[in-house]
Amino acid sequence: MEDKDKDLFLLELNSHSSSSPIPSPVPQNSTNSVSVPVLIELEPPCTPKSQTLAKDNQVLSSTRPLLIYSRKKVPIIQSMQIQDSELAAGNEDATGSTSTSTEQDQQANKHLKLGHSVKAQPISHNYFDGASKGNPGKAGAGAILRTEDGTVISRLREGLGVVTNNVAEYRALILGMKYALKKGFKQIRVQGDSNLVCMQVQDLWQTKNQNMANLCKEAKGLKDMFLSFKISHVRREFNSDADAQANLAVDLPVGKVCDEPGELC
Repeated sequence: MEDKDKDLFLLELNSHSSSSPIPSPVPQNSTNSVSVPVLIELEPPCTPKSQTLAKDNQVLSSTRPLLIYSRKKVPIIQSMQIQDSELAAGNEDATGSTSTSTEQDQQANKHLKLGHSVKAQPISHNYFDGASKGNPGKAGAGAILRTEDGTVISRLREGLGVVTNNVAEYRALILGMKYALKKGFKQIRVQGDSNLVCMQVQDLWQTKNQNMANLCKEAKGLKDMFLSFKISHVRREFNSDADAQANLAVDLPVGKVCDEPGELC
């Protein structure tokens, strides 16, 4: 309170006291009702000059209880900043897991798309057989490529010269797989009557010499080029068409390949 206002207040209070005497208190056992003096806290009059209104972060001052107004909500802002910083830290901590999750999602989608593409691809069936007259002797490789419903795509044969029967079997397998890839097939089911070749290509049996190891490696490389590959061993009587082509190939010059189109060609 300013000095000027304080003096004015005291002056008014004294004037009121002199003009209006305070009555004497009444005994408690009195039955008459009288007015009892009560100390009342009077607010001094406020004048426009005693009020100072400031903007933004200044103080609104008057003779009344002071109220401080501030547009800065420091606790709220700090809380928000803490929450934002914690959230940012959480995001930073989660960056690795998020990227990992994203990569995992991408990998899952990739495999999912791959699965759909495999289902959309036609399946080819390759029947292979090798023939060697003398083992080793004059040999040939034969293969039959069919569609899933059994329709013949092509009959293949290749002259090999003098090789063992196992080499002829591998050459027949490779001949059919190469032709299937050339025709654009990405799914293949292979059948042959050579149990040795079927087991070695699946890494179930080991190769015993370098020549066979090289042929097995070549066959595995072709196998990996398919989206879907399966090889099965069948008995000789269920592989007669490929056997016929291998016997015809025995008389072909070394490296000569004959492609006899089937019903689809």
